[in-house]
Amino acid sequence: MSHDGHSPCSMPPVDDELFVLIGRLCDGVATHEDCARLDQHLADHTAVECYCAVLELEASLQWWWQAAPAEHSFPTLEEIVATAAAVPQPMPAAPPSYTAWRRGADWLAAARSVAGRVEIEPLRLSATVLLAALTLGLVAAVNGGWGGWLPWMAVARVKESPRPADALAAIRAVDRVEWREGTAARAASEWLPGGTRLDLVRGLVEISYLTGATVVLEGPASFEISGPGTGRLDRGRLTATLHKPRASFAIQTPTAVVTDRGTQFGVEVNEHGATDVRVFQGLVELAAAGLADGSPVLQLAAGQAGEVDTHGHTALVAAPAPKKFVTSVAVAGSRRRDPRPYAWDDFAAVTLLEDAFIVTGSARQAGALHGTTPSGRGGAESWIAPSAGWQVDPVAGGLAVTAAGAAFLPFRPEPGFVYRLSVELHVQSGGSGWAAVGFAERPTVEAPTLDHAWMLQRHSTTLQSHRSARIPNAAFAGPGEQGRLPSGDVLTGPQVRSVVLDTTGPQWRAFFLVGDTLVGDCRIDGRGRSIRYVGLSVFADTTATLRNFSLKSFRPLSP
Repeated sequence: MSHDGHSPCSMPPVDDELFVLIGRLCDGVATHEDCARLDQHLADHTAVECYCAVLELEASLQWWWQAAPAEHSFPTLEEIVATAAAVPQPMPAAPPSYTAWRRGADWLAAARSVAGRVEIEPLRLSATVLLAALTLGLVAAVNGGWGGWLPWMAVARVKESPRPADALAAIRAVDRVEWREGTAARAASEWLPGGTRLDLVRGLVEISYLTGATVVLEGPASFEISGPGTGRLDRGRLTATLHKPRASFAIQTPTAVVTDRGTQFGVEVNEHGATDVRVFQGLVELAAAGLADGSPVLQLAAGQAGEVDTHGHTALVAAPAPKKFVTSVAVAGSRRRDPRPYAWDDFAAVTLLEDAFIVTGSARQAGALHGTTPSGRGGAESWIAPSAGWQVDPVAGGLAVTAAGAAFLPFRPEPGFVYRLSVELHVQSGGSGWAAVGFAERPTVEAPTLDHAWMLQRHSTTLQSHRSARIPNAAFAGPGEQGRLPSGDVLTGPQVRSVVLDTTGPQWRAFFLVGDTLVGDCRIDGRGRSIRYVGLSVFADTTATLRNFSLKSFRPLSP
């Protein structure tokens, strides 16, 4: 049977770029630009046919040569033909949409997973017979749409590959994974013994535990198979699903233990070790790590969220910031995109400045911030700050601010980098008064207003005279209070706020985040190139505590 005028034994005529793009997709190295170009090609039906054919061939080779014993036999050509003929292959009334064809990458990942778990009996036929067999599969795929994929694969006799005695889980599927340099790369279907660590720079990995739990790990992340029914997430985000109702599964983090009682939940650990938990189904128990028996345990039901901060304080989050958790690699597949409008790699990022605002050694004594060196980084740079009212708390930790003004550290951005400036702000009094983080040209310690790409958080976003009215938090492009963004969040209490400065293009840009949620962005005018400091500031008649200040940089690879 022919299709659109093409012989069943011929490849539709396409240009070379399409083959290169499909090859990159199959190899798991396609960039966002590659996918965009592939989308453009797949608007053409001829390119769709070629896409199906190449993925068919790629998956076929994965199935046939998966280290199977040489003494096994392969189905005869007559068996292949008979099986293919027995499966109806109706011509679709219209070709599927190109979005559906993009799911071929999902299917390919699943095929690779199956290929690793079974031993396919190798081919003992001539090259001509192999070509005939592949052609039958190709024609079925092109003519039958998705329902006709691999009808002749059904004749392959498969058996379970042996499971190592120490295996606790297996990788079910992967999608566009980049492994951290210096760590072991893992493949779909690989068995995982206890103690196995998975370090992702980006991408998705779906893990199936033998005890009945499934974990979808989202890079950048660092995860360990710590036991038959446990895993440890040191950094990053995951979604866990427990399929057995009477079983138990637990995720450990640097600050918390999350125990699953037959449900589905998401966990995220930020760069400081704080833990955020979201429950999608069922019930979860959340407790601080390292606490003795009898310590308070927070129970979270479906739709609820909880957190454990770096000090071990556990709390229910009444209005959590929206976050997306991936529940299945097959659902996300190659359609998933990095939602950030700027390039960032947590593992490759370099810490330039860091201060937890704690008293450590001779570099800092309890007292004024001015003149002290950041606790998390040595060097000649020291804080330029008001002489009074900016104190490092020797007991509780944190920078306690009771006087208006600003504190600065020297910093000069360079073109071609992405910088992320972060601090945890807790404004404890002052009404609509605020604390802020951002960049500056001059270290003006008496003025709370910063110069460029800065954002503020208020003590209260509710007007005293009109409880229903809100004064939102704000962000500014600068200089000073110029270029205020049109909208702002209303979150109060302890919040990690970050300003991302992207200098990779001819027009510098700033992105403002609360946690990992983007709340606004803007362009920075030419004066932004005169930035010489990073700054923290507090408004008049306002008290605040600041923690975990950091400035990191990442240099994206050239396209």
